[in-house]
Amino acid sequence: HTVRGLAADLNVSNPAITRALDRLEELDFAKREADPKDRRSVIARRTPAGSTYLRTLSGYLNEASKQAKK
Repeated sequence: HTVRGLAADLNVSNPAITRALDRLEELDFAKREADPKDRRSVIARRTPAGSTYLRTLSGYLNEASKQAKK
């Protein structure tokens, strides 16, 4: 995703996305790289650690949902 596209999709400002990506990069969950097709754009990508975290979080949420339905 581009930073601009994320901001639009999430209906938040570019500075808000930038702050969130700063924190995700500190946690090694995301990284930013220049778009080779458009040097004005920045692409945000998940890192392997970010993918692992999302899988783990998804598992916790699924389990909590199952428990709540009991």
